[in-house]
Amino acid sequence: MFVFGFSLHLFPQTKDLNLSKTKKMKKLLLCFAVAAMGVSVNSYAQMSQDFEASGTALPTGWADAHVGMGNGWQVHTGGDLTILASAGAVIPSHTNFAYVNDQAAHNNYPAKLSSGTFTLTSGMFLVYDYWFPQYRLTATGRRETGWVELSTDGGSTYSTVDSVVAFSGGWKTKGVAITATASTNCKLRFCYSDNRINATDTAGIIGIGIDNIKVVVPPASEIALTAVTPIAGNPANDFQLVGGTVTFGGTVLNNGGTTITGFTAGYKVGSGSFVSGAVTGLSIAPFTSGTFSCTTPYSVTTLGSQATTIFVRATGDAVFTNDTLSTAVSGVSSFPTKRPFFEEPTGTWCGWCVRGIVYMDSIWRAKKGFVSVVSVHNSDPMQSENAQTASYDNLMGTIISGYPGLVADRLFDAGGPQNAFTYFNALSTWYGFADVTLTTTAIGGVVNATAKVTPTTNLSGDYRLELILTEDRVHGTATGYDQHNYYNGGSAGAMQNTEYNFVTLPGTIPAAQMYYDFVARYTVPDLASSPNGVAGSLPATMTSGTSYTYSFTPVTLASTWASNKMRAVVLLIDNNTASTTYGMVLNSFESKWAVGVENVAAGIKGGRIFPNPATEEANVVFDLENDANVAITVYDAVGRMMYTSTQAMSNGEQHVTLPVANFATGVYNVVISTGNGSVSERFSVVR
Repeated sequence: MFVFGFSLHLFPQTKDLNLSKTKKMKKLLLCFAVAAMGVSVNSYAQMSQDFEASGTALPTGWADAHVGMGNGWQVHTGGDLTILASAGAVIPSHTNFAYVNDQAAHNNYPAKLSSGTFTLTSGMFLVYDYWFPQYRLTATGRRETGWVELSTDGGSTYSTVDSVVAFSGGWKTKGVAITATASTNCKLRFCYSDNRINATDTAGIIGIGIDNIKVVVPPASEIALTAVTPIAGNPANDFQLVGGTVTFGGTVLNNGGTTITGFTAGYKVGSGSFVSGAVTGLSIAPFTSGTFSCTTPYSVTTLGSQATTIFVRATGDAVFTNDTLSTAVSGVSSFPTKRPFFEEPTGTWCGWCVRGIVYMDSIWRAKKGFVSVVSVHNSDPMQSENAQTASYDNLMGTIISGYPGLVADRLFDAGGPQNAFTYFNALSTWYGFADVTLTTTAIGGVVNATAKVTPTTNLSGDYRLELILTEDRVHGTATGYDQHNYYNGGSAGAMQNTEYNFVTLPGTIPAAQMYYDFVARYTVPDLASSPNGVAGSLPATMTSGTSYTYSFTPVTLASTWASNKMRAVVLLIDNNTASTTYGMVLNSFESKWAVGVENVAAGIKGGRIFPNPATEEANVVFDLENDANVAITVYDAVGRMMYTSTQAMSNGEQHVTLPVANFATGVYNVVISTGNGSVSERFSVVR
């Protein structure tokens, strides 16, 4: 799949299929793929089949034969075909096509689709479209395969003429020369096998799709332009500084019968002149694709988007309808700092999710100030905090394929937190559309947040802002805060950061030992009703260099949140449905507000008491600048000492629990003292 001109994760050549995963994964929020154009062959086709004429039945003369309990070859009519709840196992719409669904009715070992008879002469090619990610079943290690056979004796004997090579980017066109002896009684057979290894090996894998089958004598020369770069609106390479240069290029498909070694390629930007040059040094075999770059770069002179045409011409090519594609190039005044946004779907029940604890901490420490991180919890106490966190979890569940997950810029299912650095390195170079900042204050338990957005290109349409509050060092005593740990013992490899070595920790880590960072606490708006931000938070027209501000609805902090451990993240999101970046987080910014009492001389800061009011116990949290003997003393409203404790503390975060079950209803004052000074804070007890 062509995504912004490169593939970050998607699917490897052979993808493992873990059948224990049941969470739905929606397709990527967007894909900047330019669909490959169909093969254009202007010679007489000896055989052609597109499966359009017979509805769901196999075409006349075509037959399925399969071994096992599967359904063998069938015909699908219109729309996507969902084989498994995974984006990689949904056959994209391709009008009518033939397919084997090994998940719906498994054990096709093999399934063979034979054609009617046709005449084979010299110089012929078999050309067909196929969909085949080629999965492997992790439980047994068996791997599905696909291949094509040819018979020149009417189907009595067959020989293999092609292997279907795994491809994870949707449908792919392939051509192969047929070198068998000429015959008037030929048949093709398209074959699939899930390679069952024994009678108890009953789980299905995925399957295969085939379409637009042709046996042709192609023209000697025929080239098609199937994709171009940059892609209009693509933040990876469309936007360039005025005064900079752009190198246009793309992908061509050789529809001819001879190898292409060179051709002419060029472009036209706006009302300018055509610029062309020779592309040489190539070797593109018949019915295969190759990439190219135009020889003369384009100098960007104008702010804003300019329509651009890219073309190719090959000597002897008489088909011009597939030689041209349109794109755009966008000039900008500056490049804002692009801060990638990572969402880590996780849960305390998930033993593999400790990987997220390690990698999210690592990316944060390494790229602090240049990345925004949120951990979205599933089916644990942190997920059920409020309606907003539940909605957030539900949104993540529609994107990822399993836990632990990683969602990058709300665009990519990044495959897991271990890929955070790979995605950061790529996404941080993308155009961020605007400089984004956030100012937050917390007064009286209420957070007020104001975002400022300064575009570096003119923007028109529906762009929105979203606010997320997160908390670090979240700690609980209930068993739901116990962290399951599959890295215990080391059989799954090393997994360690500066705080935790999960190899030496138990398989279920008690809540008392666990602290969770980046925990999503609240979103504005509720993502169940508005996943792409607050409607109307930004004007419909924004001018490059002009700043726009928006104040979010104030958020009342829950009494259980440690506000001195909280941060606010603001997202700039594209909500233009026709845009190539629809639903994408274009840029982000993260801020931490100053809350709680402090005394610099005493080395105490961020002092806070929660819950407030309290009933059974109150929690005192603060940061200690240096090692010290610290006294915690509680006085009632008339100055009587109700509680006192002194202990030696190391620098860093402190958490002290005050027993207030025997305190009468009223207002109390807690004093935190070191040898260099003290701070005090009021709290109340209610009965």
